[in-house]
Amino acid sequence: MNIGNCTEPGCYPRQIKYNASDRQIQALIQLSDDCFQYIWYYCRNSPFKYNGTVYAWWIDKDEKRNEFPSLENCDNLNDTLKFHSYQIEDKDKLPVTRVHFSNPFKGSGKHKVSRLYCSGKAKTQPMPRSCDDLQRMGHTLNGIYSVRGAKQIETVFCQFDKRYVEQEFQERIGYQDIKTKPTYFYVQKDKNFAERNVPLPFEITIVNIGGAMDLPSGVFTAPVNGTYFFSFAGLAQFPMLTGPDPVPVQRELGANLYKNGERIAISQVNIGYLVYPDNRSPITLQSTVSLGARDKVWIQLSIGISGGFLYDERHSEVDQGSHSHFNGWLLEEEI
Repeated sequence: MNIGNCTEPGCYPRQIKYNASDRQIQALIQLSDDCFQYIWYYCRNSPFKYNGTVYAWWIDKDEKRNEFPSLENCDNLNDTLKFHSYQIEDKDKLPVTRVHFSNPFKGSGKHKVSRLYCSGKAKTQPMPRSCDDLQRMGHTLNGIYSVRGAKQIETVFCQFDKRYVEQEFQERIGYQDIKTKPTYFYVQKDKNFAERNVPLPFEITIVNIGGAMDLPSGVFTAPVNGTYFFSFAGLAQFPMLTGPDPVPVQRELGANLYKNGERIAISQVNIGYLVYPDNRSPITLQSTVSLGARDKVWIQLSIGISGGFLYDERHSEVDQGSHSHFNGWLLEEEI
């Protein structure tokens, strides 16, 4: 095509027409590994850019202006006929929708725009992350789909009759509570326990789905990354102080939640000096914790002045136990 004799920057426009619809072209680009398009230009005293003024450019699929690289064979105003070939390989810009040229110095210019060439099959994620990935995999029907989000499986509504750059192409609806491995436990004690600075062991398993809780050690090991909830309840006992004139003291017992050796939560019972025997008080603790796979969590006692312990005597006919309970479960998995 001859650009004629107009002299203003970009005054010659040419809309590029294709025999396929925009939707078909974009589907082809997304499904292909490589795509490219050529713009050829024959010039005589017809520059792309001269003395800081841009005279020629091309428009991409999003109606954005793109300049040609400055090349001597067109920009040096040589009176000899020169040829320039420009290849576009950026799939996010293809296809070319319009070209603009100018002939400010009364030379001559002729252009040619090639077909859109695509080859190969585009690679997609093993698990799709967007409607774009789903379309690359061959999905064409509008509907609700599951995709992999940043941390959870998410639900999206895909409108494949829209272009993927349009806002309506993908609408996120929410996330799905997907767990690759069910994890929850409920364990109990049946013995008194008064050791400090060690994980609290348990003797009775009510449920331990996933096997993440180890009773003899009292340690829970997270199987996957995620958010977990833990709850502990026990009965703190403080024996009566003896002697002719016992000194009043503040007596305390704490239940601490530890993560990888660091205390992250505490619940504590404080009791003043009392004369009647076997003072008992409930102690509870709840916490929501973010854990990585293989992180370890346990309960550990802290015992203050004049002692105290967790009371559990399952053998007693009166007190059938158990008074100490520990349970937890995976709230939400991060993928």
